Amino acid sequence: MCTTVHILPTVQLRHTLPDGTWHIDWMLAMDMNDSPLRTFRLPAPLHVMPADTSMALESLPDHRRAYLEYEGPISGDRGEVKRIATGVWAVSQEAPDAWDVIWAELEGREKSAIQRITFITGRDGVPERVKCEGFHSFRPEDVAE
Repeated sequence: MCTTVHILPTVQLRHTLPDGTWHIDWMLAMDMNDSPLRTFRLPAPLHVMPADTSMALESLPDHRRAYLEYEGPISGDRGEVKRIATGVWAVSQEAPDAWDVIWAELEGREKSAIQRITFITGRDGVPERVKCEGFHSFRPEDVAE
């Protein structure tokens, strides 16, 4: 049996609001075209989640692909964003609830780590929580402390 895997870019941005509060905007390309990024709001970075834990997430409207590279102020006095993690993600068409995220850069440093993510959905089928099924670093110094 052959499994098709799509490798697509992802980014975590620390979005600091004008009042000084912040959250994480996790953005994922859903295809290799110029379509918008699927976006979720998280209370903390994904890569600091210990295995077998979960955190709340909120679906946000899709964002422009420019955010894969953008850092800086957001128009309309909505604060600013700083890239804290970049990488790629893959989902098997046969197991759409398990995503593997390969982080290439964390907190401004090159990293080599893979994190398995699953979504916990509500009754309406919309993701409400994200769960870290496991985190594997290819180098011991890359593991989140």
